[in-house]
Amino acid sequence: MEGKKFKILKFILFPIFLVLIVYQTTVILLFRAEIRKEFIPFSGAEVFNPYQENPKEMLGKKAALHIHSDNVWYTPERHSVEDIEALYKREGFHFLTFSDYGKITKPNSFPEISNYEWGMNVKKRHVNVLGASSTFPDLFPFYASRENIEWSLQKMQRGKAFVTLNHPSLYKSFVKEDVQWFKSYDAIEVFSPFGDNARILDFLLSKGIPVKCMSSDDLHYFAENEIRNLKQSKLKNLFQIFTGIRNRKGAHVFRRYVLVSDLISNSEELVQDLKKGNYFCVKKHFAEAPDPAFPSLAWNPKSQKLVFQSKERVLEIKWIGSQGKILKIDPDTQQSELEFPTDEPYVRVEVSGLFGELISNAIYRKK
Repeated sequence: MEGKKFKILKFILFPIFLVLIVYQTTVILLFRAEIRKEFIPFSGAEVFNPYQENPKEMLGKKAALHIHSDNVWYTPERHSVEDIEALYKREGFHFLTFSDYGKITKPNSFPEISNYEWGMNVKKRHVNVLGASSTFPDLFPFYASRENIEWSLQKMQRGKAFVTLNHPSLYKSFVKEDVQWFKSYDAIEVFSPFGDNARILDFLLSKGIPVKCMSSDDLHYFAENEIRNLKQSKLKNLFQIFTGIRNRKGAHVFRRYVLVSDLISNSEELVQDLKKGNYFCVKKHFAEAPDPAFPSLAWNPKSQKLVFQSKERVLEIKWIGSQGKILKIDPDTQQSELEFPTDEPYVRVEVSGLFGELISNAIYRKK
């Protein structure tokens, strides 16, 4: 009897297994794109400063760009758009985008911005596609070569979407040895609940890749004290208890975000500024901590100096150059200057405050 059951099971599973092998092999061979062939470090007499286009603007609007809702059929335990928006408005956020898996969920009470998260694979390679007009499926559930991923990234970036590689430390989904060969992405998450990694920026920037930082809550659930105050149905409460998301700390919520220009009012302007790198990445040590106060980063071509200013005193301002080399540290201050070394292809800033950290995008040389 046992042998008969095994034969039936094998009869059912073997064709499925065979179909999966044929499918995966086919897409691996067919859907490929050319990856980066060489690295050309930043160089030239000119300096590109993403924060310099409008020196009078302040970067004080908070944007949360990686948030999951219950708007996908297989994530009913998550929170509703209305509940998420209410709590992020309470915390002073000006922009919010939902990154539901394979589905565009537009905000209701925030400026309308389309976004979704790509990636239905065992490796947890997930990508945020901000400003997309439509979604693109993940055709590589089990394996993808660098050429396959580049092909997918090109499809996602069409229409000038802002493409972010999410949580690279989670299951080592995006290791730097692979990421360096991709061409069609804009940013990589350096602050994430699944691991922080700012050093990957220097690895890529040192090769001349104009990658930007990203900082995200990657919200999946709120803390229990927040959930208790939500007007959820009894069925959702029971489902959350059943799936085990209740009684977790949810400590990452409201802590990671980006600071964008006060002049931005719509999705097109937001995507344009993100593309330029005109924003700062923030990570607070705890959700109740005060927000950093509107920093600025200016380039003076006459003096050949970079000037970072904050409206509050910070523990230290650190200037970082190629390969992550520390060029200068100014402790206990609101302002720091650096004469851009002629042999440095790029410079970026890391700020440590009493309540959190802040990272700038790179200022780099160009021809």
